[in-house]
Order: sequence, then structure tokens, then C-alpha cells
Amino acid sequence: MKSVSFIIPALRNAGPVIVVKGIIEFIIANHKNMVINVFYLDRIEPELSFGVNCYHIEDKKNISKLFNSDIVHSHCLRPDLYVFKNRSKIKGKCLSTLHTDIYKEYKNNYNSIYGFILEWVWVKLILSKHDNIICLTDCMRRKYDKKIKEAELITINNGRNIDKNIGLNRLELSKEEKEKISFFKKNYKTIGSVSVLYKRKGLAQVIESLEKLSDYCFVIIGSGPEEENLKKLADKKGVSDRCLFLGSKKDGKLFYSLFDIAIFPALSEGFGLSLIEALYYCSCVCSDIDTFNELFNVDEVSFFQLGNITSLENAIRYADKNRDEFIKKAYSKYLSHYTADIMGNHYYKLYLRLMDS
Repeated sequence: MKSVSFIIPALRNAGPVIVVKGIIEFIIANHKNMVINVFYLDRIEPELSFGVNCYHIEDKKNISKLFNSDIVHSHCLRPDLYVFKNRSKIKGKCLSTLHTDIYKEYKNNYNSIYGFILEWVWVKLILSKHDNIICLTDCMRRKYDKKIKEAELITINNGRNIDKNIGLNRLELSKEEKEKISFFKKNYKTIGSVSVLYKRKGLAQVIESLEKLSDYCFVIIGSGPEEENLKKLADKKGVSDRCLFLGSKKDGKLFYSLFDIAIFPALSEGFGLSLIEALYYCSCVCSDIDTFNELFNVDEVSFFQLGNITSLENAIRYADKNRDEFIKKAYSKYLSHYTADIMGNHYYKLYLRLMDS
């Protein structure tokens, strides 16, 4: 029986790992002709279960299962580096999914020099021994087509299953947090974000927009290096009483059910998995970056010009005014393009093609 092994950083509830979980669940549910194993680098308390055998990468008893796999599919920098170092031991084809525009992400989070160097090392060196590279969007593939010559590049969009049965009792909230949210929802229209608080997420723009959006509040689920800067900005702008920082939550996607509008003001984004998770519950506002423009059109989400606060204010009000229509059309696009089954089927067909070639 053919086998596929995934290499991930950890059994963590994070975007790339969620994608792996979706691929595995599709194959298990629909096909019985593949053996699947997961190998992880970091030992942490598991945050996700996969329904298959999961091994630490230093498990000498089972590492042969990785090296003898027909397909080895790595996700993120360190797993890609592991494949680079051990390529001679791996008998099968090696794939990597690029989950981000490397330069833009690290430029926005750190600086342009760091972004340039890391992208060069990752793309020109580390990925040089992979057979196939999967990009999440066509705009990402067009960029890396010019930079990666050793491997075939393919576009496969991410997909996600939407949980439709959410109540307040399922949310990880203290009594005080529930009271604050209830107060906010009673007195304001709720803008919400669920993300790691990096600079590239662009959330400072939302806080700035609240100066003019006096009938709106902003609920932030997540933590990260920008958290204190965002809180200071809210104080400076005099809107801290309409900003609620709830920190990281075990299953952040559930919180979209609380929001009227989900906000995605990113400076750069590999795909926007959170956008897929939100669109069933909220009208969505997105920055006009290439990624979001490729995934959705102006009838499905409300766009604003990146860095233009007036444009953001208008986009929020427009999304609020046309909430039901946006939700209906965005969800229709999701059903035809971005479900976990659609994604899983694309990967399954790719694995079969590579096994047969």
C-alpha cells in the first residue's frame, strides 16, 4: 500500500497544521488506499488530533516509515530544512507547501533585510531538493515561478470546514469576559479579529478607524508581539473603552459567531484561512492585497485601500450595511472553492499522480 508522511513543526493548532489535518481527514474518510503518518519536530501537549499515527522526528524505531514513504510532504521552514538535510535517505517524492510570501511576511514582521535573506536561503537553498512546491494562490505561484527552477510549482487553495453549531457556552470565556462581550454587543456594532498579533496583520489600522466609527467596538482574539503596541495605540487614540483584548483562545475560530464584521487588514497574507472560517457568520472587510483580491471579489467581501483609514471606515460601514448579501455570496464561493474536501481532493490527486510518475 502506498504511503504519505507529513512533517510539521508541532501538533499545534496553527494554520499550516490545520491544513495538514484537513488533508488527512479527507483521505481517511474517502480513500483506503494510503497509509498516512505524521512526524513532528517539537514535543508539546497536542492541540490537534489527526486520526493517524504521529511520531516525534527523533523516534528511531519509526523513522524508517518516513524514509520509506512514497510521498514526504513538509510544511514550514524547519520541516523543509529537515528534508533538505535528509533528502538522500528519503526514497519517495518530496513536496513542500509554501504557506506565505516569505519576503513580505518577514519584512513586515521584522525588516526588509531579514526578509530578503530568509527568502533567498529558503527558496534557493532549502527547497532545492524538493520535487514539487505547492503555492496557496496563483499570485504566489507566479512570484516563485521566477525564483524556483528545480521543482514543479502547483497552486492548491487552502480549504476549511466551517463549524455551524456554535453557542456562547462553547466559547472559552470567563464570567467577566462574557459580561464585557454582552455589554459591547448591546451598545455597539462589533468588529472582530482572530489572529496572532503580528505587525503584518495590520490591526493598528482598525484601532485608528475607531476614532470616526463611534458606534463600533473592536474585539481582538489572540496574542503576540504587537499586543502592547496595540493597547498603547488604543489609549493614545482615546478608544481603549471600545477595544477588548481577550488573548489567545483554544479554538479562536468559534468567536466569529460573536462578531457583526470580521476584519482582515493584513499587510501581507499567504492565503487567509481565518477569512474562510469567518464568512459564514460575518460580513468580511479585507485589505486590497493580491491574495484577498484573488480569493474573493467586491460582491463577496468589502475591500479597503491598505493604509487609508478613511477607506477602511467606508469599507466597514459598507460591510455593515450589506451584511446579509455579503455573507450569502461569500458562503456560496466557499462551497464551490474552499471547503476542506475540495482541498483534500486536490492533494490526493496530486499524490496519486506523483506516485505513478
